[in-house]
Amino acid sequence: MDANKKPSAAFGGVGRAFSSRNYRVYFSGHILSVQGVWIYRSAALWLAQDLTGSPAWLGAVGFAFLVPLFFLGLVGGAISDRFGHRNTAFYASLLGIAVAVATAAATVSGLITPHLLVVLVLIQGTLAAFDMPARQALIPDLVERRNLSAAIAINSTTFNSAAFIGPAIGGILLTFGGAAAAFATYGLTLSWMCLALFRLRLAPRPASVGGKGLGSLFGDMADGFWYTVRQPEIRLVMLIYLTASMLLRPYVDLLPNVSVDVFDRGQQGFTSLLAAGGFGAFLVAITLALRGRVQGLVRILVGGVVSSAVFLIVFSWSPDFHLALLLLAITSGLFVAATIASQSLIQNVVDNAYRGRVVSFNVSLIMGLPAFGALAMGWIAEFIGVQWTLTGAGALILVAAAILSGKIMRRTSNYEVEPETAAGPPA
Repeated sequence: MDANKKPSAAFGGVGRAFSSRNYRVYFSGHILSVQGVWIYRSAALWLAQDLTGSPAWLGAVGFAFLVPLFFLGLVGGAISDRFGHRNTAFYASLLGIAVAVATAAATVSGLITPHLLVVLVLIQGTLAAFDMPARQALIPDLVERRNLSAAIAINSTTFNSAAFIGPAIGGILLTFGGAAAAFATYGLTLSWMCLALFRLRLAPRPASVGGKGLGSLFGDMADGFWYTVRQPEIRLVMLIYLTASMLLRPYVDLLPNVSVDVFDRGQQGFTSLLAAGGFGAFLVAITLALRGRVQGLVRILVGGVVSSAVFLIVFSWSPDFHLALLLLAITSGLFVAATIASQSLIQNVVDNAYRGRVVSFNVSLIMGLPAFGALAMGWIAEFIGVQWTLTGAGALILVAAAILSGKIMRRTSNYEVEPETAAGPPA
């Protein structure tokens, strides 16, 4: 290696992002807490399957966790812009610990019912509506702007590696400690995230974006909403990705039913399917993190949306469980490529003054719309089966991509402005 070359350069975008002390501290908490999210979701879904055996109830549990992000994500973003991204994430995580403990207690005491499970998951999802957008909006405060795409890719890598590792850990916890142990573990991971947020060294925040009072807060939200919908670059990326997210993400909520009714594999098959999807997503996400640049992300976005829809359809009709694992890994990997590309492109073009609100609006939609998708697809699967349901979802994604892809590709030069100079916060 060249003696004048920084060691971090050998690891591309990953090395540049980790050259920031703040990002390293943040990452130490984030990597554990996202494991907890997947452990929590796996436990809640399997508990719903165990209690009811119904895909409709699986859809209801998926809906309960995600729908608060749809309705409250923009509120969370406005609060985050006003009171600080770190503060918002910290207090939301702190309350999440209490809910996780309450869910574990209800489960171990035998008081848990399908209805109570949905209520507790709904509360946890409400807290996530404040936590997730705030964490995402915090990233530009931790790294230089030229390293933003890499940092976003690393975050996606940790989330999707958690989809591989988390369900494996969850499966062990479900086997030896039951769902209560999995819920309690989620509380522990949130505790570690709170500690990491507390240890960040951030510059003093600028004045809040609005005045005081509830009316001003709603004004901030409306301002952020209109900014988002009036920017064609942001609007088009959101439209194509949100359609894919609403129709493809719910496959996770239906996997317990796929395992039991399609492949007759039970809990072990469910965790294997989750792990396969997470493994494929992890490989793609780490590749994009090492890549660490904006150029080419428009093609990755469009290609990821189209190809993930095609592979979802193929997965739906796989005659063999092991082939299904491979197809699901490919589907998930292609979809996470589209996820990283869409988030990076939006972060690259958004005005800094609106970042928290735009990011929260985006997160609220990409996490909230799948709630409706999960609920609808769960009920549809009751009547036509999970295989036809997933096939229909993939076909609708392809229709949307055919309408929007050309408009996005024509704006490639607007999206892929690669920053050449460091303009971010100090390391």
